[in-house]
Amino acid sequence: MKHLKTVLISMPFVICLVLIAGCGGHDTSTLPKSLIGHWVTKTGDKSGETHYYFDSSTSVMMDEGTRTDLSYTVLESNESENWMKIRVKSPYGMGHDKHLAFSPERKSLNATIESEIFGETISISFEWEYVDAKTTP
Repeated sequence: MKHLKTVLISMPFVICLVLIAGCGGHDTSTLPKSLIGHWVTKTGDKSGETHYYFDSSTSVMMDEGTRTDLSYTVLESNESENWMKIRVKSPYGMGHDKHLAFSPERKSLNATIESEIFGETISISFEWEYVDAKTTP
C-alpha cells in the first residue's frame, strides 16, 4: 500500500517531466534547422498575414485561406552571418529565390524574394516571425 501511495503521489511529477521533454523547442543549431516550423509575416494586420510551414524540403504557404504546396532547396548558407538562400518551386515548376536573413536568436527573419520578370530582377522584402514547431497547417 505504501508503494502504491508513493507511485500515485509521484505520478503528476512524472507526467510533467514527460510533457516538458515532449515539447520540443525551436532547433536553432543550424540555419536549415532554424527554418523548420511555422512562420508568419509581420504586417500589423491579421487579415493580411501569410503563414509558412516548413519541414526539411517542403513548405506550405497559407495566404488568405489559399493553400500552396511548395518544395525548396538550400542554395547557400552562411552560419556566421545568419543568412541562407533557398529556391522555392511550385508543383508546376514555377519558383523564385528567397534570401533569408535571420535575427541573432533566429526567432525572426527578413525574407527577400528575388524573381526575374521580363529580364529584370525584382526584389520584395517581408519580415517573418517564428510561431511554433508545426510543419503543416
